[in-house]
Order: sequence, then structure tokens, then C-alpha cells
Amino acid sequence: MLLADFYYCTQRFDQAEEIARRMLAGEFGKLDVKQDDYPQFLLACCRHWKHDRKAAYLACKKMLDSKGWTLTQDRAMFMAANLSWYIPEVEIMREGMELLRKMAEAKRDNPYTRRARLLLGLRLMKLGELKEGAKWLARVAGKESGYVFVAQQYLGALAELKKAIKN
Repeated sequence: MLLADFYYCTQRFDQAEEIARRMLAGEFGKLDVKQDDYPQFLLACCRHWKHDRKAAYLACKKMLDSKGWTLTQDRAMFMAANLSWYIPEVEIMREGMELLRKMAEAKRDNPYTRRARLLLGLRLMKLGELKEGAKWLARVAGKESGYVFVAQQYLGALAELKKAIKN
């Protein structure tokens, strides 16, 4: 896996995909359900970098059906939700918003769920749903992350805008 990651990080996507596929085929030993998440995610990342957003989106979404839950699945869910915004299909955009909402509502606390709350709030605001967007921005947590700071900046700007409109 480290070699596949190395190939991915050095933008040798074909080699990274080859190793990930070989891992999934069991060539290096049998992977359990949770272990095969990462090579699947790596394949999705390679597809994204090879400019096939829809294939990357579908690969990430497929990972969410497996048993159990892993941090890699949160990464895949966030990636799918993020990609959905840039695929010009209304149904995929809706699915992406639902994925963000599902992550934002999750009881898990990790960088991907925090980002989901921030991104959901920002997207709702872009869609004109200021009150709902502000609600999600206010729920961004994680003292060690910059996400709280970003959310507070947007909430402050929204408060100033409301004040200016009122005046």
C-alpha cells in the first residue's frame, strides 16, 4: 500500500491503480472488508486526478455500501459530496448534498465530518438558504482545526450583512 501511495503522491496514477487493483484481487493476501476500503479509495482518487470526476464520484459512493465504518469511508463520502458539486447533473448534486447532510449529522468527530459541516453550511448559503446554512456553520467544532475560524468568519460576515440590510 505504501508503494501505491508513493506512486499516487508522485502523480504516477497508472502504477498506483495497478497496485491497488492487484491488492483488491488478493494478489498480496486476502483483505477483509475494512482493509479493502483504502485501495478502493485510492482507485477513486486516481480517477479524479485523471479527470474523470463522475467515475471517482461513483467509486466513492460505492464504498459507502460496505459493512462497518472506517475513516476511509468518511474520506470517500466527503470526496463524493465535494465532487458532486462539479458534475453537471442535478441528481448527483442532490445526492452530494444528502451525503454532506448525512456526514454533518453523524456523531463521528474527525476532520472529514467537521469539513462536511462547514461545506454544508457554505453550500446552503450559496443556495440562498442563509438560516439553514448558518445553523450548520454554528455547529462546526474542533478546537485544533481551522474550520471553526472559517465558520466564524462567514457567520460574522452574515451578521454584518443582516445589520446593513436592517439599516
